[in-house]
Amino acid sequence: MEFNPRNYTIYITYAMFDGEWLYEATVEELPNVADYAETHERALELILDTIALTKKSFDEMGMEFPKPFYANEVH
Repeated sequence: MEFNPRNYTIYITYAMFDGEWLYEATVEELPNVADYAETHERALELILDTIALTKKSFDEMGMEFPKPFYANEVH
């Protein structure tokens, strides 16, 4: 299966962070990863980039990257 950041379980919520309303994007398979943006679209863009960069870092360090939880299921 070819790597695709969109196969990961991404949640985007809108909430107050440090006194500012922002969209928070998180990844179920990567619990320590989060990105924040002023728009939903930007939050999605940032988290997809973060997933790809995190995968690249894991690969460079010879570490196994978590697989998507639901990649083989039909949505």
